[in-house]
Amino acid sequence: MIFYQEPVLLDRDAHRHARLADAPDVRFAANSNSFLLAAQECVDAMRDYPLLFVGQLGGAFTMAALTGLKTDQNLFVKPDGQWFEGAYLPAFVRRYPFVLVEPRDGTELQIAVDRKCAWLDLSGAGGVGERLFTDGGHNSASMDEFAVFLTRFHRGMQETREFATELHRQGLLVKRFIKVKGPAGSSSLDDIWVVSEEALRALDAAATKALTDKGYMAWIHLHLASLSNIQRLADLSDLLLSARALPIIPEAPRPAK
Repeated sequence: MIFYQEPVLLDRDAHRHARLADAPDVRFAANSNSFLLAAQECVDAMRDYPLLFVGQLGGAFTMAALTGLKTDQNLFVKPDGQWFEGAYLPAFVRRYPFVLVEPRDGTELQIAVDRKCAWLDLSGAGGVGERLFTDGGHNSASMDEFAVFLTRFHRGMQETREFATELHRQGLLVKRFIKVKGPAGSSSLDDIWVVSEEALRALDAAATKALTDKGYMAWIHLHLASLSNIQRLADLSDLLLSARALPIIPEAPRPAK
């Protein structure tokens, strides 16, 4: 579970006075180059990121947004810890420090939080931020909003797994090696899964209609359109590298008074 250093189940009794302040930044996401993505996010995410498929042969597949060309590189988190203005912020990042977990006994999903989150105060002793529970142990309005958001994202990821796994089952997903060039050199992506346009065109009418009726065809085309952003990542990486490489020029001497 990336980001989450010490996840614990949220307990309305033990954490009755817990408070959550506004996140000051997203530095916690700075060292991750991809984030799982619900297919419903494709419309917004495809403008900024390459949307790829991840999974293993014989298993389930899902989608992810790529934010860097190196494992520990997120090009969209600025040095001040803020996400790039105007770029879509994935729900995977927005949900932190909350996460839904499924108990091993298969019972109802539960909400966990990262105890180490700097703007989460489980004791409430600091008095900063909004209460998660009322004095009576009920969800606050903010907690209800978080719960709805987490549930929608969880359902979206379930639908995305069904979508991506179905594409793989039909032979539409293929591994690709992609190399992109920029002013500072070239970058490559190994073994990424994308939709094969050739296989897509070879689908018969019945299979095409089935994908269209499920809404999958629209997600497929958004994925394909997003792949042009791979070059954008290379260009952005070169731009940031050049900015970091600028020499430090000492200030000009000031005339003595």
